[in-house]
Amino acid sequence: LTSLQIADGMYPPQIKKILSPCFNRLARSPSGRLVAYSGRERLVALWDVVAGKATGAWFLDGNLNSASPETLAMAFSSDEKLLAVSAADSPLTVIRIADGTQVKIQIKDVWTAIPCLSFLPSGDLIYTQSARLHTVNPETGARLRETPLAMPANFDPDRMDIRCGTLSPKGTEVALGIIDMGFGIWEVATGRMRAILKSRGQVEQLVFSPDGKLLATMGDGRFQLWKLPLPGGQ
Repeated sequence: LTSLQIADGMYPPQIKKILSPCFNRLARSPSGRLVAYSGRERLVALWDVVAGKATGAWFLDGNLNSASPETLAMAFSSDEKLLAVSAADSPLTVIRIADGTQVKIQIKDVWTAIPCLSFLPSGDLIYTQSARLHTVNPETGARLRETPLAMPANFDPDRMDIRCGTLSPKGTEVALGIIDMGFGIWEVATGRMRAILKSRGQVEQLVFSPDGKLLATMGDGRFQLWKLPLPGGQ
């Protein structure tokens, strides 16, 4: 889903102009009550599905002259009080939904995209950058851990170009779609590679089933379901 109808009066005219006619990223809260979506110029908006109304809209800091100022990833905390947002050429941002306060998390290389971020069951925030998993405190931005991801032999981790990612329901594994490589699954705690598969076409999105027994991948017009553990997995 990449577009929604914005009703008159839902947002001020200047906000509606940026959000229309399409959104490049959507995220659903754990309960399904809230939906976050983003448009151009790093605008993030929130919709309450139960109440049927908009509840907030925030602009993110960053280089608005960027050639690709789109949002790359969004994730809600389990208690739905926080929304983490990754955008091109911008700090990683955590929004406190109640009052709109933004916590900026400075990343090592702002030019390197962060296409995968998620909240762990502990409440900490993890994100991927190159071939590493970073764990931070979402309330303070303090760095907690940096875990290298194990790679196949003869593969240069510095050239790892992650397209998308998702966290398993228990928060113990992360699945990543990698450009020109396919997709794979890694342990969050250790960075150990569980399995990696070369797929037909580029994987654009992936998601675990609620019970963690299936992984769905989508890209290049193909939708596939994979039974876990993956073939050749460890």
